[in-house]
Amino acid sequence: MQDLLDEANRFAGESIASLSEKAPPAEVQWVAATLSELGRFAEALSLWQRIASQSELTEYTKAFLDCARRLGRDDLILETCSSLRNNGVVDSNLILYEVQTLEQYDVEGAITALKGYLSKRPDDRIARLRLSFIGTNRNRADVVDAHPGVMPNVAGVSVDNGRAAIQVMKFGGFPNEALAYGYELLRLHFDDPDAHRGFIFNLLPFEPQ
Repeated sequence: MQDLLDEANRFAGESIASLSEKAPPAEVQWVAATLSELGRFAEALSLWQRIASQSELTEYTKAFLDCARRLGRDDLILETCSSLRNNGVVDSNLILYEVQTLEQYDVEGAITALKGYLSKRPDDRIARLRLSFIGTNRNRADVVDAHPGVMPNVAGVSVDNGRAAIQVMKFGGFPNEALAYGYELLRLHFDDPDAHRGFIFNLLPFEPQ
């Protein structure tokens, strides 16, 4: 795979052909990972699916979700995330991943999924922010909590989430706190254009006063 890609692809094809239905998961994983590394995601997908658990979040499941994302298979992503959630898997990264996809097709479903997660992890500020951000954008004031005290600490937040916090606070009745938060975000990430956009957003008027 260093310089002889034609040979690598030939051997990878032979590896697929040599896999039996009863091949151990580690063997299937090796071939799937090799195909993924070669960019042959369409062929790798069915192999990852073969070993991905729907009841626990394993490394195989994560690789399957990544492969499905690369192929634009939102149906498989949503099906797998829903199964994991229904089987009691509570994971901060997983719920945000699911909601990011789900919001494109079913906003109410995304809200329900976040509410269910927050009932188990009420202290997850990023998930709560995501719920409030959806509510702000979709005129669902009933799911918005714009109080500055529940926002993620600006010192550890990503710029994307920082911008979301600014928007939620500004539209939620805390424009001065949003301005201060945006200023700190800009100081911490001065080289990031999105941090500048977040700060400038504070200066845009949104009401007659």
